[in-house]
Amino acid sequence: MTLFNENELVDATLLGQLSDDELIQQFNLEVGNFQWNSSRGIFLNALHTEFHNRDFKGLSTVFKSGKLSLKKPIHLLNGELNFI
Repeated sequence: MTLFNENELVDATLLGQLSDDELIQQFNLEVGNFQWNSSRGIFLNALHTEFHNRDFKGLSTVFKSGKLSLKKPIHLLNGELNFI
């Protein structure tokens, strides 16, 4: 399941309704995808915000220079984000 569709804007509040594992799954679906359009930008901004809204340890794994790093998939281990 992906919440992002390049032809539709996604309601950012949907990300807030996801479990931690589902949110991480959404992140991992974006790993390696470096294409860009305005809808995807809105989605990634909402994803960025939702990660900051949650109490994850290891946010520096996901963020480099304040931006999402989509180079490697992640997982949650004992409340801490780590690369797979």
